[in-house]
Amino acid sequence: MEKILVAADHGGAVLAQALTRWLKENDYQVENVGAQAPTPRQDAPEMADRVLPHVKNGQARGILICSSGVGMSIRANRYIGIRAAVVTSETAARHCREHNDANVLCLGAHIVAEQLAIELVKVFLETEFLARDRYIRRNQALDIL
Repeated sequence: MEKILVAADHGGAVLAQALTRWLKENDYQVENVGAQAPTPRQDAPEMADRVLPHVKNGQARGILICSSGVGMSIRANRYIGIRAAVVTSETAARHCREHNDANVLCLGAHIVAEQLAIELVKVFLETEFLARDRYIRRNQALDIL
């Protein structure tokens, strides 16, 4: 079973705890390596960096959470080989996997409610990449550096 690493900054800590619980209850191999409480000064870049090297090396998939999801996604997408997507709908979660082979899901704790976040994680983890030539070619073009 694939390992899932979850990390949140202070703005996403509560949602990260809820998602970690749900993942464990549903037999996913998960580890929460981010902020454990909404204590200020646990910033997105530092928390994201606890997950991203493992995703880049193919050891895990990542779920990153901050207030909007945007800060985490900006940090994540600075890593070559990381394809992070901020999603707010099941359609977006499905497409980021099917078309872009996203390996990191970014969520905004102030944007999506807990139940929707659970559904987004479920779709993200259960959806396979459609390894069609056009998607492979487009994804390879994303890593330009």
